[in-house]
Amino acid sequence: MSHKKNLIAAAALALAATAAQAETNILLFGTSHHVNSHMGHAKGYNEVNPGLGLEWGKEPWWYVGALTYRDSYYKQAYAAYGGVRGKVDLGYDFHLEGGLRLGYLNGSGWHGAMVMPTIGVGYKNVAMELTFLPPVNSGKAQDGVIALWLRFTL
Repeated sequence: MSHKKNLIAAAALALAATAAQAETNILLFGTSHHVNSHMGHAKGYNEVNPGLGLEWGKEPWWYVGALTYRDSYYKQAYAAYGGVRGKVDLGYDFHLEGGLRLGYLNGSGWHGAMVMPTIGVGYKNVAMELTFLPPVNSGKAQDGVIALWLRFTL
């Protein structure tokens, strides 16, 4: 079995082990914005990125997840990861949150380890999350990406 298949199998086992006793989150991906090094709009990328993800964890500290989406190059991307997230209640059911996902990404011009910091704002069980990924010299992309999605806690 290849290294990638071993990693995916390990992530699937971790997801299955934690799903039975953890909170479930559904991610709904939708859009991204590509920026070049001068912070202008980068042309030629797909910025409509539909996709889904599932996460399981114990709020507010840790979680594991897997996701898939249509990437910037019009291909299907996928990732498996673990991470941490915390939130600050603002009152009236509103909250701010921040998190860090660490794992494996295959897509968006990248095939390897990923580090994805996120910030978000939420109301009750729905949060809008945002990440900025800086330019990476991956052989394809030299532009940064701002991505936006919704997270629903069941």
